[in-house]
Formats: sequence, C-alpha cells, structure tokens
Amino acid sequence: MEKLTDTIDVVSRVEEATHKLEDPWLAGRVRGWMAKETAIAGGRVDELGYQTVVGFNHWWLCTVTADRKLIESADDPTWKPEDDRRDYAHKVCRYVNKHAGMGGVWFAGWIDDKATGGQKFYLLWKDPDGDIQIPCDCQHSWEYIRTKYQLGHWANQCAMMIGQWAEFRRDLEIREQDTIKHAQGQPASPVTPNDIAIAQGEAEVL
Repeated sequence: MEKLTDTIDVVSRVEEATHKLEDPWLAGRVRGWMAKETAIAGGRVDELGYQTVVGFNHWWLCTVTADRKLIESADDPTWKPEDDRRDYAHKVCRYVNKHAGMGGVWFAGWIDDKATGGQKFYLLWKDPDGDIQIPCDCQHSWEYIRTKYQLGHWANQCAMMIGQWAEFRRDLEIREQDTIKHAQGQPASPVTPNDIAIAQGEAEVL
C-alpha cells in the first residue's frame, strides 16, 4: 500500500475524528500529485504535449488521520518550513477538518518555490472515497496570510470550494457509480493514440 512518504511524524492528537478514511486511502496518490504540483518545467515537451520536468520544489504537508492523529510529512525529510509556518498550518488543518471536512479530509502545508525564493501556503481536499478533488494554493505572502487570514476564513473558503465542487457534480449529473475511485485502486480508461493526438493539437475532441 502507498504511504504518504517514508517519513511521517505524529505531531499531536485532535479532539475528535473528522473522517473515516483508512491510512492507505488517506495517503493514496498524494505523493504523485504533489510531485506534479511542485514540478519545475523545462523547455521540451513529452509525447502528451506536456513540458518536461527538470527538477522539483520541496513540499511539506500535514493532515489528520481517522484515529485522530495530526501527522506531517515532506518529500525531503531534511526540509521543513519555519516553525511559525508549520504551527499555522497545523492550526488551519485541525480547524478546517473539524468545521469543513464534509466527510473528506484536508491537507495543509507549504511549497518551497525555488523560482521566487518564497513559500506558498497550500491546501488539498480528498473526498470521502480518498480521491483528490480540490487543490488550492495561496498566492499571498506569509506576512499577509498570518495577519489577514484567521481560521474562520479558511473554514469558510474550504466549505465554499466543496460546495462549488458538489454543485459542479450536480450540474453534470455525475452519479456515484460513474466515478472512479483512484485512491482505492480502480483503474481509469487507458490513454489511446487519439488522446495523445488531442493533447498535441493534432486531432479534435469528439
């Protein structure tokens, strides 16, 4: 089963359970997703039309487990944000999972941006099946975030984003049986030659 990373630290315990995702579903696909989110693109494109990856920015995330542990992990165990940023992410993570988890689970953390020399605050929501649905990175500076954004702000934003996601599903009439539970190992449709042609602009979407 997939782990979040090879190094997971238990920080503390939260007051109450906010979701029922077992650890494998909690960790499923997060590492690959964050690698994509933090990839530094090069000047070439691959067979699907995507820019090649020449390196990665660091990432660090915390979340809560079904058995009420607050855990944290990073792509590189030697890299962590400063203590005040970690403490802020811990507080946001506990709060939004308690007040805006909606049966799923929120991750909160930081991405180290080598291009700017700064760090971006980052949120990620997995639905009750353990599939990644909502990523959110904040473009404001740390000084702005810690002085302007209180915990209630993040809970409101998280609830609003889940509400928009649910409305989108309703508008498209997406039924539960139509969805693919990636985190639980259900396969998606394979990439076809036509998919590659569409990505490269050599064919039209039918």
